[in-house]
Amino acid sequence: PPSVFEDYEWEKDWIIWAEVDQVLRTLPKPRKEEDSLTIDTDPDHDKVRWTVRTGDLNRAVCFHTLEMTEEECPRVKIDFKAKFRLTVEALKTIVEDACKSSENIRIEATPEEVRFSASGDIDNYEIKLDKATVDLLALEATEPCKATYSLSYLSKIVPAAEKISEVVCLS
Repeated sequence: PPSVFEDYEWEKDWIIWAEVDQVLRTLPKPRKEEDSLTIDTDPDHDKVRWTVRTGDLNRAVCFHTLEMTEEECPRVKIDFKAKFRLTVEALKTIVEDACKSSENIRIEATPEEVRFSASGDIDNYEIKLDKATVDLLALEATEPCKATYSLSYLSKIVPAAEKISEVVCLS
């Protein structure tokens, strides 16, 4: 939201198509709390410039945006069979505990419960959250379903989620 910025100018909405891995890999990292970040674009919106200012030092990266039209990138419509909300703190604990046992975590949802499990060579980890569990805020499942996720991926996502919300929704 505009309120988190010291200075915020917005003329009109526009879409940026960029390769996220490239942006994250080359983006200048702030070094101090008082660093400032400026994001601007050229008039044709074919370049985006990120500048991190530390005192008198300006570190900038300019990215060329990808040339695509909205029609070229179809909207994905996925009909999820299960959806649940839980506290970020609970998810953080689950991910941290599962990381001790495995590199992946399996999430299984039924209309009655959500089960997280991780199996390693030495031990297994499992936790079940049913509708009575305080940290499971909502659970909707039209049929039993399961998915497996990389714990290295989740262990990077959870801290980011923790900074912006107390609740996560998984589908």
